[in-house]
Amino acid sequence: MKHLFYTLGLFLLICTISGCDNNDLLLSEKKLNRNIQRTWKFVLPTPSSDGQTVELWTFKDGTVTLKIKEKSLVDTITFLGKYSVDARFSKAYVSLSDFAFTGVNYLTPNSQVTELALNRRWDLVELDNPVLYLASTNDKGTLQSLEFVEK
Repeated sequence: MKHLFYTLGLFLLICTISGCDNNDLLLSEKKLNRNIQRTWKFVLPTPSSDGQTVELWTFKDGTVTLKIKEKSLVDTITFLGKYSVDARFSKAYVSLSDFAFTGVNYLTPNSQVTELALNRRWDLVELDNPVLYLASTNDKGTLQSLEFVEK
């Protein structure tokens, strides 16, 4: 009888794992890191009606390159930071660090992201071609998110 319960429990576990629509929870850090390494276009939280600002984030080999282009400016603003991926059985995280916006009052007029808000560990909510969605709780307890589409 005891053997029957173990067999039934194992069967239910296998059915649960294989029945998941998205097995992101079972992905390795190596696979998640490989999937995030591309260029992503940041989806601004408040849509810009005239498309004046474009943010492109490139994740590659532990480095994040953030390029901001505003149509009213000639130059593209570039910031560098670092990232790392941490995968646990039930959650995956992307840690962003070393972003410094010295002498810049804002990232974009729409996002208002500061280095304090950006340099932290983010929950990897979704990494499914063509969407990358990160979420985190800031120091004040407010949920913030970064949503991207593949460029």
